[in-house]
Amino acid sequence: MRSLKEIKKSAAKAAAVAFLLLGAVGVVSYASEADTAKTPFVLTFNTSTTGVFPRGVSYEGISLEGKTLEEAKSEISDYIEDRQSRYMVWNIVGNTYEYSASSFGVACTNAEIVSSLDNLTMSGNIVEQYKKQKDMDVNPVDLDLQFSLDTQTLHDTISEYTSTLSRTVSNASVKRENAQFVVTEAVNGIAFDTEAIYNELTGMINDFSTADPINYTFPYTETPATYTSADFAFSELPLGSFYTDGLGDKNRRNNISRAAEGMNGRIFYPGETISALDLYGAVTIENGYAEAPGYNQGRVEMVVGGGVCQVTTTLYNAVLRAELDVSYRKNHSMMVNYVYPGMDAMVAPQDNSDFKFVNSSNHPIYIEAYVVDDRICINIWGIEERDANRSVRFRTEILSVSWPETLYNIVVNDSECQVGEVRVNYKHKVEVEVHPALSCVSYKQIYIDGQLVEETELNRDNYKAASGLIYRASDCNVSASARPGNAGEAMVFPYIGWTIDISVTTPGGGEWPYYE
Repeated sequence: MRSLKEIKKSAAKAAAVAFLLLGAVGVVSYASEADTAKTPFVLTFNTSTTGVFPRGVSYEGISLEGKTLEEAKSEISDYIEDRQSRYMVWNIVGNTYEYSASSFGVACTNAEIVSSLDNLTMSGNIVEQYKKQKDMDVNPVDLDLQFSLDTQTLHDTISEYTSTLSRTVSNASVKRENAQFVVTEAVNGIAFDTEAIYNELTGMINDFSTADPINYTFPYTETPATYTSADFAFSELPLGSFYTDGLGDKNRRNNISRAAEGMNGRIFYPGETISALDLYGAVTIENGYAEAPGYNQGRVEMVVGGGVCQVTTTLYNAVLRAELDVSYRKNHSMMVNYVYPGMDAMVAPQDNSDFKFVNSSNHPIYIEAYVVDDRICINIWGIEERDANRSVRFRTEILSVSWPETLYNIVVNDSECQVGEVRVNYKHKVEVEVHPALSCVSYKQIYIDGQLVEETELNRDNYKAASGLIYRASDCNVSASARPGNAGEAMVFPYIGWTIDISVTTPGGGEWPYYE
């Protein structure tokens, strides 16, 4: 059993420690030696630390020392709420979108861990508090709050924006309406790396060490359009323009109109090769074409799309006047009567024979094609860069002309021609026109201020001869002869100056009488 002196000494030591640790806030008292028998030693409580957390208690590295349990729980609740409602602004191609973290399922998944603080506040006398502090110094408590993030919702939301706001690059375009050009401005392309954006935003939202607002701009790649509205500031006049007349019967006219429709409004950029067959589309009955007379291996036959070669010829001449590069052109097997020899161009859908040219200018071109009355017209629009005093012309030199020995095969056909006393015009019908064999050379001429400064050979062409076909009535005879035409005279082949005389005689050889 300890002596009174030892008890006094032990009490004094404990009191000294308490004063050292707690700043002498508590009160330690003891009786004098003389009064020991009457007054027992009293160890009072440190009221300034009772009910608050000691050093070593924290959450997410934030100290709770000196806070009550209620204060700590309130602070931690605010901490969780700040992160769940964390404000964020997304800037996407100049548009802003606002969200809170809770929009993407951010929530504390272990909030109940706060209850583990219930027994960690200071209690008891100063010795007991001292011991608890010592324990906490050795084994501190730091609450690790866990948060969840709905990554699927975040990814889906990002994907919706990047998909909706992505843009495919689009050059400016133009349409001709009411004799005016209406230009649609170019659109720059925009592309996002959705996965990179998702990973970056996920990392920012998952940083729960801060509740500061997230301001995030979606990175993107912008691809500028190659051609803008400036490239469609077309000149007042076409670069090249041409028309041909004589569209023929209903089916042939239909085919010409259908081919013109296919090319009208088409835009081609510098360096592009243009195919006539591509412009026309499939030359088939299903695509709106009909059977009409056309050339096939030196003969006139009914073919689907008969007449599209007249469109091709008209296009070829417009291209020549626009001075675009011709990459492939072939003349008809037989001469046509709507342009000079050497100035025609053909296509043959049956064997993919085509007419092709290149937009060799520095700007886009626009093809305008339309049918009016008995005429097919084609204009090629663009930006004129040629000198105003410069012009181009074309000429054809005929090297030889020869007619077939039999100009026309003459067939009796009373269903096509009339028997009896009728006008001579009704006694016969030219079903197929005769074609001479012809060779020629064509030239391109350049004029400056109206003066010829350059002439270059364009084409050398040969055309086959072919007999024509005439139906006649059974009560007459028909014969034909070719000769050079006279000035002012209607000619069968005006571009070579030849005409055909057709005479109708009685069975006895007399001139057919004129009947009203």
